[in-house]
Amino acid sequence: MRHAADGLAALSLLHDWQPDALLLDLDLPGVDGFAVARLLRAREAEGAHLPILAISARSGGDEVDLVAAAGMDGFLRKPITGAVLAEALATLMQRSASRRAA
Repeated sequence: MRHAADGLAALSLLHDWQPDALLLDLDLPGVDGFAVARLLRAREAEGAHLPILAISARSGGDEVDLVAAAGMDGFLRKPITGAVLAEALATLMQRSASRRAA
């Protein structure tokens, strides 16, 4: 696991590191999570797909649609328990494995 303090740091970190999944806060300082996700998707190799789980304390109601439009795979609203996070990541990883096998 690695941590980035802001969107630019996340993009820099992900330039040389291929995680199994990404937990991405939508409200990162500087470059927000939506922009990070769009930039990551734009530079992914054909057939590649990094599972991205968005998190936020936002309560606007349209987050799920905005997250999907930015190319992310799921959304959790803060506060998040460890059990909920673990279940969401496991589901994301299963979907990712199924996508690679297809």
